[in-house]
Amino acid sequence: MKTIRGLVTQYPGFCVATILATGLVLSLRYVGLLQPLEWAAYDTFLQTITPTRSHLDDRIKLVTIDEADLQANGQALISDRALATALRRLAAQQPRVIGLDLYRDLPVPPGHPELKTALRDIPNIVGIQKIGQPTIAPPPILAADGRAKASDFSLDGDNRIRRAYLFLQDAKNQPISGFAAYLALWFLEDEKNIKFTKLSPDRWQLGAATFQRFKAFDGGYVRANAEGFQFLIDYQNPVHPFETIPLREVLAGNLPDDWGRDRIILIGTTAESMNDLFATPFSEFGNTSTPKLMAGVEIHARIIAQLLDVAQGTRHLRKTSPESLEILWIMLWSWLGANFIGPYTRKSTMRTTCTPQQQVQLLGGEVVIIGAWLTLLIGFSYGAFVGGFWIPVVPPLIGFLGAGLGSLIHTANQVKTLRIQNQLLENLAKVDSLTQVANRRSLDDYLKIHWQQAQQQQHQIAVILCDLDYFKQYNDTYGHSAGDDCLQQFAQVLSRLVPNHIGLAARYGGEEFAIVLPYGSRSDVETLTTQIHQHTRQLAIAHSASGVSKTVTVSIGVSHDIPTPKDDLQEFINRADCALYHAKKQGRDRTVFFTNTLA
Repeated sequence: MKTIRGLVTQYPGFCVATILATGLVLSLRYVGLLQPLEWAAYDTFLQTITPTRSHLDDRIKLVTIDEADLQANGQALISDRALATALRRLAAQQPRVIGLDLYRDLPVPPGHPELKTALRDIPNIVGIQKIGQPTIAPPPILAADGRAKASDFSLDGDNRIRRAYLFLQDAKNQPISGFAAYLALWFLEDEKNIKFTKLSPDRWQLGAATFQRFKAFDGGYVRANAEGFQFLIDYQNPVHPFETIPLREVLAGNLPDDWGRDRIILIGTTAESMNDLFATPFSEFGNTSTPKLMAGVEIHARIIAQLLDVAQGTRHLRKTSPESLEILWIMLWSWLGANFIGPYTRKSTMRTTCTPQQQVQLLGGEVVIIGAWLTLLIGFSYGAFVGGFWIPVVPPLIGFLGAGLGSLIHTANQVKTLRIQNQLLENLAKVDSLTQVANRRSLDDYLKIHWQQAQQQQHQIAVILCDLDYFKQYNDTYGHSAGDDCLQQFAQVLSRLVPNHIGLAARYGGEEFAIVLPYGSRSDVETLTTQIHQHTRQLAIAHSASGVSKTVTVSIGVSHDIPTPKDDLQEFINRADCALYHAKKQGRDRTVFFTNTLA
């Protein structure tokens, strides 16, 4: 607890960014805005790890009804007679079980009595019914024998099928096995003596596999429909992995010998007019050999194959982590974003001594570092997915970037504040605290730079020294507070007359002020000094102790020349001081330019 409190105290901005980013991501997640992105990530991972080709699954055979079969039959639905004939010919192959993925709640003449007889005589036929709205009743004969199971699919918000049912409840709240699950269990019991075992209401075991009931917030889902007992479908292969024969070939007696012996045979439609096609994680995938939609009968076949594999330990069920761990996962990446984006950027932005090119290089390096972290996140999630765990990748990614942005904003504000503070400190170091004009240090730096430029470029420069007349007597007469006020008013006069773009006015010491005009001509200097005298008189600051006027006046000495490389700056300043001395000697309240005759 002390460590956490210490971190919050030492790095409040980063902690706040972490908490806010985590809260924002969880809010976006729980209102469902991130769910489509997480589904897209799930589909991408599944597409990436799934081979485009594999061997055919010989345990499952498909008999499909396509548009050519309907045309050959001469009506929109396969007649009961044709279906009865096909069932008897398939049953003669001695399959383990025949799954009839066709709704047959109503007769399809001709031949309804023949179909009823076939359904009664062939004990290993399993039919379907639809539990969800609108419900579709099962064939009465199969329902009476308990051989009609639920063919329902659980559609996600993007209309893709990613989940299957082990069982679900009907309108009377009675459990009904899923069609594919029942066929798989029939095969496993008959051949491997593997049965479902209930470990708890939310956990069932089938051979080597333990099924955990799907919950509304598992993986990337938010408030998903979790009715019945669902699990994630592992499609394994985007292309058709089952041997298929069209119904017309079965009716024509063209079945190969032992084609269906000891197999699971599924009969279903692939015709577009039958509207039994669904979107899956492979729909509209980049591979041109992948169908955009998948027939319901093939989806059932893939579910059966998955259940057979997991029961025998040759494949693993895809698992999800508890919601609490997912929240910690998001918070971890938000913390990483706050601590690895903001601080790195702060380091580069505070390196004010770096050139722009170096700054770009630093920022480029930080982009690489951030990219490395994101690659680690995606790589870890992908590796877990390959290993059978679905760890959400979109929420932590957004948390990382969101916290990093928040930390970056906080860091930028800190840098801005530090720069302002540094500027204030710099100003304090260069400005006279009483008069608010430049101080002696600023004057020395400014004069040194412009003196060297004047020497190199051979242009005129002027140093003007101003001294308030009889200022000691003014302080003695009116007090130091009044003296400070007098200095401040005079400094304001100089600030107005000498803006920064033409020169510098500074306090030289005591009641003395200095002005530097880097490019001032003789006439410019004369005009300026005349204005200084006029504005000082206009202040009308009473000075009864003055020997030259009833108000405060100023004496000015000027050193003005084009310096040569051999000239000395201090000697140049001394000349201004010498001129000031002669201005005072000549009666004060005047300007004197230095000439060699004064030396």
